[in-house]
Amino acid sequence: MIEIICENESKAGDAQTAAPQCRIPKNIRQIGEPQPGRRIYIEDYVYTYLVSLAKDKPGYAAYGVRFYGILLGETHKSAGETSIFVRSAVRVITEREKQLDEGTFDDKEYGDGPDSDDDVRFNPEIWKNLYDSAEKYFKGQEIIGWFLCDEQSRVVTDCENPALIPSLQKIHFDNFSGAAKVMFLVDTHEQEEYFYMVDKGRLERQSGFICFYEKNESMQEYMLASRPARSVDENVDDSVITNFRSIIREKKADAVKHQNMSLMYGIFAFMIVVVTVIGINMMNSYEKMQTLDASMSRIAKEIANMNVEGTDYDNLTGTPVTKIDGNVYPTTAVANAPVTESIAETKAAVSGTAGRQPSQNESQTSDRQASVLPTDVSSQASAARPSAADTTVSASVSQPARTYIVVQGDTLMSICKTAYGDTQKYKDIMEINRMDNPDKIFIGQELLLP
Repeated sequence: MIEIICENESKAGDAQTAAPQCRIPKNIRQIGEPQPGRRIYIEDYVYTYLVSLAKDKPGYAAYGVRFYGILLGETHKSAGETSIFVRSAVRVITEREKQLDEGTFDDKEYGDGPDSDDDVRFNPEIWKNLYDSAEKYFKGQEIIGWFLCDEQSRVVTDCENPALIPSLQKIHFDNFSGAAKVMFLVDTHEQEEYFYMVDKGRLERQSGFICFYEKNESMQEYMLASRPARSVDENVDDSVITNFRSIIREKKADAVKHQNMSLMYGIFAFMIVVVTVIGINMMNSYEKMQTLDASMSRIAKEIANMNVEGTDYDNLTGTPVTKIDGNVYPTTAVANAPVTESIAETKAAVSGTAGRQPSQNESQTSDRQASVLPTDVSSQASAARPSAADTTVSASVSQPARTYIVVQGDTLMSICKTAYGDTQKYKDIMEINRMDNPDKIFIGQELLLP
């Protein structure tokens, strides 16, 4: 809130109280350029009401009806500057206007009508009605001037000289004497507004004024009360109202349609983004799958082209083992072969010593070895002699024993194909590894190959 404080200067000890403060609202609108030393403020509700008077009844001026009345508010003077605040207005309602409102006016009796300035008058009866309205709606406010709504060409001397005609000058000085009184003219033809104040003995147009905004509930109440009562005719054609309601409904439907279309556009744009993201991910996945498929095909071709390398079984002294490429490796040889070799060497050594007489040193050495040799030789000999069960097992093993380590991408069929060249022995692999399901293998699993 912007405040302009206007106070009367008082010396210490004086009993005179300060003048009330003059507060200007923050929201203001300047029209023209106010003259130095004079500032005229008019409240927005008052300004709107006065401008709309002639517009609400455009045909009344043809019958000589003039829209005029008084302005109420307060005046503040400080430091050589005068501030006039117009806070309300009360208009004069003539008998002719009432008849036009009620539809009882007789234009034959009216004739050509009087001159324009004859209808602007402030007689005792009009003043009484104005005072009553001011006391009812705007108690405590002072009369600071008057207003008139009319064409400028009818109330000024000429366009180049905007001074009011003498008859209106006389009305002002007769009823609103004082240098701080104002006259507000609404030009209904040019749609312009002007304030007049007394300067050098006559009313002169001011260069500008300021419109301010406030609640002004009293003015709102007066505006509602001053509206003419309209009679309700049951036979009036309500096509205008019907058309108006149809237009309102169509506008509402268009607004809802526009809102729905905006929503659909948003959903459509979102779906486009989602589909684009999914397509990009699918393209990336497809490229990865192609790369993986190419790698698997290359590995399969390499495995299919591998030749299985055999082993010379005649040179083996133990269990025969066949070696193949890939992750298949031979099992550990049976430990009986080196044991048999040791037993043979031991027997040869014993047979060589049995055919000659040992020397004294050899006898001593033989005596020292006798305590150990018989036990070791007998145990090794017994181990070298196969039992009936060993003979049966050896007879049953007719194929080399192999193992295979499962790697990523292997299946039982691919392992069988790699090891044997076909898939006919996958059941033998399952049997030897005690498998119930050919698909249940895992990376790193060691499989026996028959």
